[in-house]
Amino acid sequence: MNFDLEHRCQTELLRDRNLKSIQGRNFLRRSPWVTACGAASILLFVASLTQDCFYIDRPENSRAWSNGFGLLMVGWLGILTGIYSWLANPTLLIAWLTLWSPAHRRYAIGAAGIALLLALSFLLHDDIMSDEAGNRSKITAYGPGYWLWIGSTALALMGSCLQAGKACCDEY
Repeated sequence: MNFDLEHRCQTELLRDRNLKSIQGRNFLRRSPWVTACGAASILLFVASLTQDCFYIDRPENSRAWSNGFGLLMVGWLGILTGIYSWLANPTLLIAWLTLWSPAHRRYAIGAAGIALLLALSFLLHDDIMSDEAGNRSKITAYGPGYWLWIGSTALALMGSCLQAGKACCDEY
């Protein structure tokens, strides 16, 4: 009988200690604003894949454009010509994964920030390779797909900043 009482007391003590430990680490709970920012970021990214991202000046077509999904598939080739903005896509994926991973949330701000900077770096280019022969065309305008992509990375950064602020506040 004494053994049962002692075992029950130890079990309750461990349960209370674990409960206090969990209550002290509220980082496992996510703010609804963080969830909203992350979900909206993903939705904007998917929407950007269906839109025109930029327009180029071509002699045979004065309003040639490039759509988001096509750029996602072959945009990595731009790295070979010095346009590194496509790298924002895998970096944004890392930001999303770290935003929802309790053990790695502190990396979300860095990944989302780098993704935003890489995406914005496309604005620094005046022309782009426009065909398989290596011809270059002048970028004449940025379409809604590009701005949705920028919005997606900005929302990922906002969500990761909100999460970091919540985790910081929960520690104190």
